[in-house]
Amino acid sequence: MKGFTENLCAPAQSIWSIAKIMSLSAAVVACGGGGGGDAEQSGDAMEPEQATITVVDEPVAAPPVIAQERFVATMWLPDGVIGDGENLYLDDTDASRSDDNDSPFTAFNLDGETTVLGVVKPDEEDNKDFFLVELNAGQWLTLQATEPTVANADIFLYDMDMQLQTAGMGPAALEGVRVPESGRYYVEVAYATGIADGLVKYRLDFLPLGELPALNLQRAASFSIHDQLIPGQLIVTTIDHAGAVMPHTVAVAMDVDAPKVAVKGVAAKLAHGLPSRLLGQRHKNNLERRARIRNAAVRRGYDTLMHARALESVDGVLTVEPDQILYSSGLETVNDSDASKQWAAEMIDVEGAWPSSTGAGVTVAVLDTAFLPNHPDLQGQMEVGYDFVDGDDDVAASADLELHHGSHVAGIIAAARNNNGYIAGVAPDARLLPLRVMADCLCGSLGDILQALRYAAGLPNASGSLPRKQAEVANLSLQLPYGSNVALLQTLEEVTEAGTTVVWAAGNDSRRHSYDAAAVSGVPGMVIVSSVGSFQQLSSYSNYGSAVDLAAPGGDLAADNGARTVTSLNGYFVDGQWQYGTTRMQGSSQAAPFVAAVIALMYSVWPDITPAAVDSLIEDGRLSRDIGLPGNDDYYGAGLLDASRAVQTALVQVGGDISVLQPKRILATPSEANFGALLDALEVDIYSSNPNAPKLQLTYAPAWVAVSQLETTDGYGRWRIEVDRDRLGEASRSDVLRFSNAERQIVVPLSAHNRLASGRATGIAKLWLRFYDALNQRLVYQAYAEPDAARRFVLASDLVPAGLYLLRASTDLDGDGQYCELGELCAYAGGSPTAELRIGDSQSTQIELNLQLL
Repeated sequence: MKGFTENLCAPAQSIWSIAKIMSLSAAVVACGGGGGGDAEQSGDAMEPEQATITVVDEPVAAPPVIAQERFVATMWLPDGVIGDGENLYLDDTDASRSDDNDSPFTAFNLDGETTVLGVVKPDEEDNKDFFLVELNAGQWLTLQATEPTVANADIFLYDMDMQLQTAGMGPAALEGVRVPESGRYYVEVAYATGIADGLVKYRLDFLPLGELPALNLQRAASFSIHDQLIPGQLIVTTIDHAGAVMPHTVAVAMDVDAPKVAVKGVAAKLAHGLPSRLLGQRHKNNLERRARIRNAAVRRGYDTLMHARALESVDGVLTVEPDQILYSSGLETVNDSDASKQWAAEMIDVEGAWPSSTGAGVTVAVLDTAFLPNHPDLQGQMEVGYDFVDGDDDVAASADLELHHGSHVAGIIAAARNNNGYIAGVAPDARLLPLRVMADCLCGSLGDILQALRYAAGLPNASGSLPRKQAEVANLSLQLPYGSNVALLQTLEEVTEAGTTVVWAAGNDSRRHSYDAAAVSGVPGMVIVSSVGSFQQLSSYSNYGSAVDLAAPGGDLAADNGARTVTSLNGYFVDGQWQYGTTRMQGSSQAAPFVAAVIALMYSVWPDITPAAVDSLIEDGRLSRDIGLPGNDDYYGAGLLDASRAVQTALVQVGGDISVLQPKRILATPSEANFGALLDALEVDIYSSNPNAPKLQLTYAPAWVAVSQLETTDGYGRWRIEVDRDRLGEASRSDVLRFSNAERQIVVPLSAHNRLASGRATGIAKLWLRFYDALNQRLVYQAYAEPDAARRFVLASDLVPAGLYLLRASTDLDGDGQYCELGELCAYAGGSPTAELRIGDSQSTQIELNLQLL
């Protein structure tokens, strides 16, 4: 039955009359042209509204009447999606209706936690929808085009003066924006690209405050105007003449009317400028929208996203992504003190490792701020590096820099030992490769970081030069990028395959990792480090999650007696001269270099070790001692770093078969399944970085979800998780899924709740009722229901010909004559497209149709 075509063009012939008043559990709104007056505000404990449905019949070649009886269909909107009846809004594409919402003046009032189903078109009639809503700072809005492949719409957030505050303008069918400040906003959904008939059907979700996007927003988040976006700067991936895939940082002129592209190291054809038509062809309203932006930073962000969209059309471009600024993962500093200076080194037993290795012969790249090469503890420790911020080989810090973050990190790794200096690094005989990627603001661009990673691994890069010796380890004491970045994942894979192990700080946001942290951690040889204080507990600021590989000391002023932070190198420019000394900092910035240095100790005694082998040994707990929950956990990964054990592991492995040392972790993307109050199903990719991993099995799932395999091999691949909201009641539920093989297990957190939300309804799209002859599947009757002036819905049934029918109810938001598509409300008599309904065996047939949001 699925997939047959239905035609809306039957002749109008009414044989229906009002027969019964029925209950309908929601009033809903027309996003693009439906509606009436405002409905009353609902209370939290309000009973479902009594409503009536008026159906106008349009029979199609009705069969002879053998018997007649009364037919009553009660259409119920789905529990959990509708709440108390006023938090789902539908767009009606009927152009004849006068109450459309294509401007701020006709914007529909919405509740701040709701779902909108709508349609936008490229023509002037309905190319945008507006809503007026109260939102909270940090709240997420997600927009998904529900038609497959190329359907796309963009989302824009305006204040009450119609000044653009943020926007989601990605190339994919999914967008996401985060509310910058609490207040009332106009929300615009605008046509971007559509399917063959020009329509874009969308779903807009206003998530509750604190709820992360349930859908995979890894790519969408990168294409929104956010604090980390660098105006006028893009990361463009191309293929060079030798067939190598290369990321490039591209500067674009910020004049949208005369776009030019100044490209460093990119094929010349990209430097010819972009035709203005490329910036205007997807949105007729782009220039009008831009003219309303008074905030210069928002305008630059808007222009940057427009240029990114335009560059996708240039031949030879594989991917285009907005560049973004990343910040260091260091926190407060305190005045230097002799007390407890060496607690961190003692915690990881550095002295137990030194008899066997001090890091000789190994190079550690430090991607950070400018450095203090003349500091007594760094003199003679550094290779010639490169400044990717200024584009030269001078990495020395200026006198204006007050906090020398890069030197603090470098000192933890390889400050000289036995030199009458200040401290000794964990790997004092290792060499440091200083790579400046952060300016004096302790921030830097993702584009520069990608190039510096390539430089560290001895790969072609934007500097046009290579280090004297490839670095075995690269340390990044800075935050992970916002959203997902294809160029980052590609670069990490190339760098680790070239033999450089990458160590990255987990970050200091006190939250579970989101976006692409799990995908990044899945690159063999990529190590993510959380921070602990002197009590060996997760630091109050440290991020955590399934992406964490190891924990190391970073300090914690909020918890530690004696305010134990990490002491390392610093300098001060006073009266025209440098004065060198130490300072104390805390952060995952300090935890990461401890891990980088210990891995350098391992490379020193085992030169043939590979990044994948390092990853495998970490997962096996061979570089750590277990703290927290037994085995790998979200706070400490495999455990607390142990330098002595790591070096002993390397000594034992020398001469062994490295090929058998493959990472064995099981990872999930997204790393958790959050259904919220709206979604009934999610898909999660479960994978292992070991290509020969044993068969994966689901070992536990709570009773309120159903889990099935979609596209899997030996259990690895895409799994579908469906929530049974009938088992939730009005409760919020949290639990986990457990997957395991013979080597490892993974826990995927689950959460869902059925909330009762109130809103203000202003209309509803038509609900079509379809009767099909069960024998030949021919459409017999079609009728639609609309609200009356009192906002009631009455299904008018009088006499229905006897017979055997297939019956379905559905909206048709895009007006294509196809029903029960994605983004529609749908119900089948009997709960199935093939369930048969007999009319004529009794005096009256009554049926309940439970509409579901597809």
